[in-house]
Amino acid sequence: ADINRNTMKKYPSMECFSTYFEKRDNYIYLRYKQYSSVDLDEAKEHAKILLKLCDGMRYPFILDGLNITAKFTKEARDFFSNHSPLLDLRLAQAFLINNTPNRLLLKFYLKFHPPSNPVKIFNNLPDAEQWIKQFNPISL
Repeated sequence: ADINRNTMKKYPSMECFSTYFEKRDNYIYLRYKQYSSVDLDEAKEHAKILLKLCDGMRYPFILDGLNITAKFTKEARDFFSNHSPLLDLRLAQAFLINNTPNRLLLKFYLKFHPPSNPVKIFNNLPDAEQWIKQFNPISL
């Protein structure tokens, strides 16, 4: 995993929900813990943490799902795709996925929950960082 533990802040997490949140070079980096199971309560906690971390700014996000398996309930998926304050924070989303089943699940999700911002799927961090550079953080 590409987590710099010297600069990373670990924010509060629920028992089964461990996500690392970090500000990096003008974007927000998120990494889900292996085998996380995200329900609606955990999704709401996730949103609270992001609202605090973004502090009145909109950022591009990199969501790192390399070499992990995480499950999201339907309620959590609906919340992530419809929660206005959370949607307002996202300028763009780069998803890091390196296995075919997860890539297919993400594409299926995006088809039925089309985001209002640019989204692209990558299989490595350097390519995602290169793409995300075109989106500069702005005030809400």
